[in-house]
Order: sequence, then structure tokens, then C-alpha cells
Amino acid sequence: MAKPRFTLYKHIKIGGTWRYCRAAVAVNNKVKPHIVVVGGTEEKHEDGSYCVRHKNQWIEVGNDPAEALRRRTKLSEQESPARQTAPPLPVRQQGHH
Repeated sequence: MAKPRFTLYKHIKIGGTWRYCRAAVAVNNKVKPHIVVVGGTEEKHEDGSYCVRHKNQWIEVGNDPAEALRRRTKLSEQESPARQTAPPLPVRQQGHH
């Protein structure tokens, strides 16, 4: 399975500083509720909210883990068909119609 282009993170406060930490994913490819990876270790953080990282942008997807995963999947599906089925745009030369 290809790595998703829409990566799920959780924006949480650690030691008084807000950070984006990658959401932990179980072997069945589902998000572990409110578990994030901090420095290579899984930690539980119920505060904060889930975000999707895509093309250097943060997209807010709420605090519910299941809903965040659904929204990430929906965002990914919305982009995939356009990338796969859209024909290349014709190149127009200047001065020709």
C-alpha cells in the first residue's frame, strides 16, 4: 500500500509549547484514539485537534479520531481521481489560437 499523501497529525501542547505530532496508527491501519508519536514514543494526548498535512498546508479535521480519519480519506479520494483521469492541458504557443 502506498504511503498516503495526506498525513494525519495532532496539534497538541507539550511542556507549554504547541506542536504537531504524527498520529499513531495501529496494524489494522486505523488511528489509535488520541495517541501520538513524540520522539519515537507513543503518548496519549486528549487535548488538541487532528490536522492533515498536505502540500505544506495544515488542514484542521477536528478532535474525533474516527472523523479525522474519514476526513483524511475523503481529502485523499478527492485528489486522486483528478490526478489519475485528467488529461494533460494543451500547451498554447503565444500568438496562435
